[in-house]
Amino acid sequence: MQYYILGVTEARDETGATVPIGGARLRALLAALALRAGGSAAASVADLVDDVWGDGPPQDAPAALQALVARLRRALGGRDTVLADPAGGYRLAVADRDDVDLHRFTRLAREGRAQLTSAPADSARAAETLRAALALWRGPAVADLPEPARGDHAAAPEAHRAAALRDRIEADLRSGQADPAGLLPEIEALIQGSPYDETLRAQQLRALRAAGRRADALAAYERTRRTLAEALGTDPGPELASLHAELLRPAVGIPAVGIPAVGTSAVGIPAVGIPAVGTPAVGTSAVGTPAGAIPVVGTAALSTPAVGTSAAGTSAVGTSAAGTPAVGTPAVGAPAGAIPVVGTAALSTSAVGTSAAGTSAVGTIGTPASGTPASQAVGIQAVGTPDAGIPAAGTPAAGTPAAGTPAAGTPAGGHPGPAGVGPARGNLRPRLNSFVGREPELAALQADLARLRLVTLTGPGGSGKTRLAEQAAAAHPEPAWLVELARLDHPAAVPGAVLSALGLRENTLVAREKTAADDDPAARLVELCADRRLLIVLDNCEHVIGAAAELAELLLTHCPGIRILATSRELLGVPGETVRP
Repeated sequence: MQYYILGVTEARDETGATVPIGGARLRALLAALALRAGGSAAASVADLVDDVWGDGPPQDAPAALQALVARLRRALGGRDTVLADPAGGYRLAVADRDDVDLHRFTRLAREGRAQLTSAPADSARAAETLRAALALWRGPAVADLPEPARGDHAAAPEAHRAAALRDRIEADLRSGQADPAGLLPEIEALIQGSPYDETLRAQQLRALRAAGRRADALAAYERTRRTLAEALGTDPGPELASLHAELLRPAVGIPAVGIPAVGTSAVGIPAVGIPAVGTPAVGTSAVGTPAGAIPVVGTAALSTPAVGTSAAGTSAVGTSAAGTPAVGTPAVGAPAGAIPVVGTAALSTSAVGTSAAGTSAVGTIGTPASGTPASQAVGIQAVGTPDAGIPAAGTPAAGTPAAGTPAAGTPAGGHPGPAGVGPARGNLRPRLNSFVGREPELAALQADLARLRLVTLTGPGGSGKTRLAEQAAAAHPEPAWLVELARLDHPAAVPGAVLSALGLRENTLVAREKTAADDDPAARLVELCADRRLLIVLDNCEHVIGAAAELAELLLTHCPGIRILATSRELLGVPGETVRP
């Protein structure tokens, strides 16, 4: 027997024929049982009563449920279709979890994502798998459950569906087998429902670019920038900023008027790609030379604006790596036709990443020219970094300890300790911009954290899960510790990442000799946190979802004072979890 709850509840026999399930309550009972089919625990009587009758249960609810179960057995064709559990409750008899369309969808969606994120990625196969998963949806999830049960149970599947659709679009864009123009209506419909989702916005720009609509892509970026600034007070993230920079570059093979093509000097000498120290930039004549003149020997011709990098590794638009004026700016004091000395040009590799100072940068990672003091480059503000005026890497702010000096109360290992081992408020980073427009969500999340031990914020990338979680954690009465999982490349690293975030790894090794528990980071966490009261924020769990769920269940079981707030594109699946979309 196959069961379908992604839409109107249905049951189909081995021939594929639909089995009649008459009555709204009978369909609600089947949906509630199918949700839990194949799980480790039976559906309890109390849960089934809540799911079937909602806020208006009958006076003798257990007896009414028993009568409804008997009716469902007759409809499905036998007593063995719904089993009474010896510990109480009921189970829907299934040979495999895939007999329920929701569980089959979840498996296929995870397989598709794994194919998309594997090394090497199999984008075409991922797109096929994700299409098969999405084809299982016939309507709203668990549509036959009454409210509020339907909303509670549908939140996670709906979030999974949105994530699978984004993954399928990503697979189509990567594989190149789909018409990019045909993807745009899907992307735009998703953006209407999630206007702050930067992943969707980036997919829109990529699809427009692939369709040859560069001007439309630039206009879409500007709309995105305004939307994020007005609604959230933020700038586009690194992925969008990188795409914008690529869109601004002239098409390869179309040189500017009167200027040699990229990578060729006026006399055919290959250019490094960035004007050398003391050399006028492309489009700017040397002092005393008429504008538009062909560059003289030694002047690298360039049709792409230079995005330079400071000596501290912080990129800045319009500034070359050695402090050389950018494209369109005359070099101060440079004689016309100055020939660059070998090694003076800033060697670079185009990159979008993180500078040495830990600042997200879009630009070119380079090395200043020989003989150029690093002080000429330090102090350049990074592209897209809102913290204007912050000293550059290596320059401590007034009143700030020099690099390498731990702040007061910070363990020698460089991590602030948890409650009782250092500062009592955790490691949450301060935010310079305000948090507005999501007060109802914040209040609901704070209420959940006050009474629950595991809350998972689900939603697409770029939807503001991390910011909302940090805001709620900052107001929590217990110390809050943020664990960033996005950077991990292996699930086994999750317990160690939590240890490091809490500042316990170094403290433990210094305080005592290693024991058997030290060989197991998870066991060490349990030992050290068993008597503590704190909130752990597990951020971006989706790519290590199994390990994150296992650790969360371990800590919640053995450390009664710990609460966990997780952010993820999919739920953890841990008993007692509350999911907020």
